[in-house]
Amino acid sequence: MIEVKLVDSRDVWESIESKELLQSWYWGEFLQSMGRKVWRIGVFDDGKLIGQAETVLIPGRIRRYLYVLAGPYVIGQETYKCPYQKSDVYKSNYWPIAIPRETYRELLEKLREYLMKLGKDENCSHVRIEPRLLDTPENNQLLTDSLYKRSPIFIQCPDLWILDISENSENLMRNMRKDVREGIRRGKRKGIFVKSSLNISETDSEEFFNTYYNLLVETSERTGMILESREYYYNQYRTLTKYGKGVIYTAYNKQKPVAALFVAYSSDTLYTLHSGTPNLPNSEICNAPKILKWRAILDAKEKNLKYLNFYGISPQGVRRYLEDERIEISDNLKGEKSEWDGLTKVKKGFGGYALKLINPYDIKINYKYDMIRVMEKASEYWKKPYAKILNYFNRN
Repeated sequence: MIEVKLVDSRDVWESIESKELLQSWYWGEFLQSMGRKVWRIGVFDDGKLIGQAETVLIPGRIRRYLYVLAGPYVIGQETYKCPYQKSDVYKSNYWPIAIPRETYRELLEKLREYLMKLGKDENCSHVRIEPRLLDTPENNQLLTDSLYKRSPIFIQCPDLWILDISENSENLMRNMRKDVREGIRRGKRKGIFVKSSLNISETDSEEFFNTYYNLLVETSERTGMILESREYYYNQYRTLTKYGKGVIYTAYNKQKPVAALFVAYSSDTLYTLHSGTPNLPNSEICNAPKILKWRAILDAKEKNLKYLNFYGISPQGVRRYLEDERIEISDNLKGEKSEWDGLTKVKKGFGGYALKLINPYDIKINYKYDMIRVMEKASEYWKKPYAKILNYFNRN
């Protein structure tokens, strides 16, 4: 029998090997360090934990809602495993989860009841869940049948670029695009060297973090990237490194920092979270960002991790990959141009494969949700000025 209840024991929460960073116990601790209300909601089958739905309250005067971060995560779920044994995977019944679909459906229905009550108690307009399932007709129908409504926007990007890092390092280097492979070698020849927070003393830790954060600020000012508060990045760094789940890498050219990268780990996946570079010409940066990613990959291999999640790429990047691989494409796989096209090219240069995951799904709680839904559908037209305003207030 499926039962949903709060979990207050780390040992119980980690009794299933969570492969999703945002559903980890330590990510919840990071959110709590930022003053967020967090609920670790467990789904049990005959007393055994089979699912995690770590949930955070997103406060706001208009849009106040509960958010299940990249979840629910279900036991044995292989989100990032390459699914392309079949050319029609996006139109097939591909199911990389240890429990049957019918049990998963029951899990969704029980979780919906629990979250709806919690959302009402917290005076929320809606609940947003984010199952990390492939964007197939069957998976979307599964959510719809469980009385969830497809969200018009996403929070975690559903268009992902993944690299299987379980191969040996020679093969990984060989599978890179030539300019990436040669760029790493050329940068090393020019004297680029890397320092890691793993090898920094506690005395120097603060200064090392400041170098990383200052590069994020420079990148934000140059590109318009939305920047969170300094406290956000600092607490993230302190919490994840406390558990041995986060590392800052900084590259130097003649003692001058020319790139920084912050990565995090789940039980089998390396995540590239944040990166920054200074306002210097490319001739001085010398392919340092590529060198940092390669160093992070090599360190992750030492930990026996399987995948590198580069996070978001453009929808067009997903479509092109699937077309090149002659994989049949579902109706949801659009190919329009995106401001992420340049970033997509960089990520794809390391080799790997694209995944298209389903959008979030919502549970309506009160009338405000209908207004919010209209605003979110229109957000494509006002997101840039909104981002600039948000960035200003986060920085001041």
